[in-house]
Amino acid sequence: GEIAENLNKLYDFCMLELVKANARNETERIDNVIDIISTILDGFKNALKEKKMKLFFVTGTDTGVGKTYFTVEIIKYLKKLGKKAVGFKPVETGCSPECEDAKLLSEVSGVELKPVYSFDIPIAPAVASEFEKNYVSHTKIIEAVRKLEGDYIFVEGAGGIMVPLRWDYLFLDLAKDLNAKIIVVSLNKLGVINHTLLTIKVCESAGLEVSLVVLNTPRSFDESSKTNAFALKKLIDIPVIELISEEDLRDIVKVLERA
Repeated sequence: GEIAENLNKLYDFCMLELVKANARNETERIDNVIDIISTILDGFKNALKEKKMKLFFVTGTDTGVGKTYFTVEIIKYLKKLGKKAVGFKPVETGCSPECEDAKLLSEVSGVELKPVYSFDIPIAPAVASEFEKNYVSHTKIIEAVRKLEGDYIFVEGAGGIMVPLRWDYLFLDLAKDLNAKIIVVSLNKLGVINHTLLTIKVCESAGLEVSLVVLNTPRSFDESSKTNAFALKKLIDIPVIELISEEDLRDIVKVLERA
């Protein structure tokens, strides 16, 4: 609404003032501007907390691991249970001729949810924004998430948790600002143990709660595919579910209900 728009404008103004203050080495002014920015973000966070919904940030151990596949399948299953579930990809690259992931999420959610930022080039958002001169304001993303309605909201990242939206702002920072719980989607192949543990370590070091690890099994199996779930369950105290059947979706919902 109008209040959110004014907050976005104030945020953009503050960021410009911060750059100027840094250039002039005005320490006191820098501290004052940072305080104002923190207050703006706290306002958005509090608005999200007041809404009665479960908010999850879906990240991956890499790009192409099946985040959108998982999100589409879990939304379908939740709808069968009579729940209102929505999937939203606020930033998508490779949107030429269209944003395919956002389109799939919109179709399964039953509402058109275009990315707040879309880029034609299939590269990291911070890089794409440099080429396309369309710079990301995370307050606009947070406000878009705040407007979503549903029992379950799934906000999907692009690639992994350390992918930059700007040079000073990662998807990790967005997940923190959204106060979302994390779902890590991993591809069940050789190397997934290391990739999954690294992703969890980064999230937990930032104070984020990882609620679930989902293993997507590729069509071409390797020997590790048979044992990766077993190994991860031995290594972490977080539910690990290999997504193969509808029964697995039922188990995933049980985890999400407890989160």
